[in-house]
Amino acid sequence: MIAKKSNHIIPTAKGWVVKKSGASRASKIFTEKSDAVLYGIKLSKEEKTELYTHTKNGTIQSKKSFINHESLAVN
Repeated sequence: MIAKKSNHIIPTAKGWVVKKSGASRASKIFTEKSDAVLYGIKLSKEEKTELYTHTKNGTIQSKKSFINHESLAVN
């Protein structure tokens, strides 16, 4: 079985991080959760992955799938 690729928005002592599943390091660190969510959405759309947003205590708050997402090109 092939594991689905995903990105996670996770709280840390340094702020909110966007991290790929299985990665040891964060893709990017943010002080505000809302900024991490915007970046996570952009990244997940580009990579056609799922995005998991976690709460401050680490539980999953929401999940969005961008696997079959067709993004519109803006010129």
